[in-house]
Amino acid sequence: MKRLLLALGLILTSMLGFSQTPFVKEDLPQYYVQNGDTIGILLTIEQVQKLDNNSELLGLFEKLSIKCDSLDTYYVGVINKMNDKITILNLKVTKQDEAMKKQDDMVKYLKSKVANALLRLDLCEQQISNDSLIIKGLKQDLTRSRVKNIVGWSTTGVAAAVAIFLGIFLGTK
Repeated sequence: MKRLLLALGLILTSMLGFSQTPFVKEDLPQYYVQNGDTIGILLTIEQVQKLDNNSELLGLFEKLSIKCDSLDTYYVGVINKMNDKITILNLKVTKQDEAMKKQDDMVKYLKSKVANALLRLDLCEQQISNDSLIIKGLKQDLTRSRVKNIVGWSTTGVAAAVAIFLGIFLGTK
């Protein structure tokens, strides 16, 4: 039983091992041959995209009646235009970065102004509470002063009346 399973395993392994050869990316493009007939061409995705782009550009140039066999000279023009666009876009990005930095600085400045305004508001509220305490103390001092004034004048009036009364009463005897 073990020999049968071992033989079966070796046969399946050899069949699977030799049935397909792996494709190596560097070996592509290559012809796809089956039973001696060429069925197609094997290409990588990048190669297909390049072929597609080249054929589209060639078709467009032929429509423009340029009649070119090689696209290299036109690629230089296209690349130059793309480099100009890239430079312009880089310039826009740097300007936007500078604008964002200025905005960040402005936000920081405004935040500091808000913090200072809140600090001043707290100080004003403390000053208002201190002023109310001062006013309350001054009212108490004013009330004491009035009481002292009333008591003082009343005492002076009573003393003067007693002195006059005694002066009259003792002076007539």
